[in-house]
Amino acid sequence: MYGYLMLLGQNLEVELRVCLSYLSLALSIKRIKPRFAGDPNKERFEDLIRMFEAQLDTRDAGSRRLVGDLHRARKLRNTLAHGFLDVGPSKDYLTTGGREKALQQLRKAETVIFSLIMVVNLVGRAYAADVGVTTEYINKLSERHKQEQKQIEADLQDLLKDESEGGET
Repeated sequence: MYGYLMLLGQNLEVELRVCLSYLSLALSIKRIKPRFAGDPNKERFEDLIRMFEAQLDTRDAGSRRLVGDLHRARKLRNTLAHGFLDVGPSKDYLTTGGREKALQQLRKAETVIFSLIMVVNLVGRAYAADVGVTTEYINKLSERHKQEQKQIEADLQDLLKDESEGGET
């Protein structure tokens, strides 16, 4: 569960990068400048949240809550990475009650982080669709990739077959 949550925290950061990249592309096509500076592929997690926030109407309570939740999720991920297994707290994990308490906390963290990933993903997909990256487009790319992969495997089998037939001299 612990490792899974670490990956979810990382995934949230990646979703923010992808969302902001699509947002930048969608705005540039419309010749609109984003309300943030920086490159989503180079910024730290905290800066990505600020960049995302810059595009929101923070007068709206929902937007403010979303930004606050993103910051809390980032802090949670950092706590998991740098404090969850510290000597003090980890002593509690040796008892049945301590382990159960830790699992409950991890389950709560999963709910928080996973729901934020979904929200950021939906926003990112909206911007992606704005630039033509729709589910249909992704499915076409996936199908093309599968066909290319089949051809590569067939070519490799032919090469290996020829090699094994010719290698017995």
